[in-house]
Amino acid sequence: MRMTSKLKSIDLATARSDEFLSNVFGYPCWMTKGPYNVELVRSDLMAMPFPSFVWLKVEGGKDPSIAQFNKMGFQTVVDEITYERPASKEKHAKSSSDDFDIITLSAKKAAGDTALSKVVGDLAANAMTTSRFHQDTLISPELAADVKRRWAMNFFAGKRGQKMIIARAKDGTVIGFNQITYDGATRVIDLICTSAAWRRKGVARAMIEAMFEPTKATSVGSQANNKAADKLYRSLGFKPTSTSVCMHWHAKEI
Repeated sequence: MRMTSKLKSIDLATARSDEFLSNVFGYPCWMTKGPYNVELVRSDLMAMPFPSFVWLKVEGGKDPSIAQFNKMGFQTVVDEITYERPASKEKHAKSSSDDFDIITLSAKKAAGDTALSKVVGDLAANAMTTSRFHQDTLISPELAADVKRRWAMNFFAGKRGQKMIIARAKDGTVIGFNQITYDGATRVIDLICTSAAWRRKGVARAMIEAMFEPTKATSVGSQANNKAADKLYRSLGFKPTSTSVCMHWHAKEI
């Protein structure tokens, strides 16, 4: 019988602990990055306790390792596209609206704001319903929603992101947010969300435009089948730079 997840930590060749997901799921979660040695990944899976979860991304869609991972029990959950917008000193025409305001918060300024943290977390949980976790049939909708809730709330705990851009309706209701991380000279859209009632009203565009810096490139990942996002990013000067396949594996009790 497979070991339980309560036993001592194990040494793995390719996988490293995903502490965030482990805390959300309540059992060990790992991630592994390429280039992949398929046999070492297979060996790691054999050593995994039950329950446990592993995720990985394979660059491009034609890598032969995808089929090998499928045979090991990995499921393809989403195809993804990474977009980049180069640094440019040219000013981009910013959206304006009489219906909402855009506010920029630094992680330092937002730290400890439990009320706003809860509002943003609830928005993420309720509005982000097509993530890779929601696409995984072995993850409950409630758990998938909690991943997004805690991901967003981690900004206010100083654990994820350097900046957040928030959209508020004129009555003060939070209708969207753009959680931003820094990767060297690149600004990365880590998590972006708009309330369902406010989609296609310029909210996402305004939150993205508000993050642009003249000397910084901007990057974002999106699901390949999200045509609305593709159209939006391209209209803002982003171009596709790479594709990947995201795969999940769940330990089975033996």
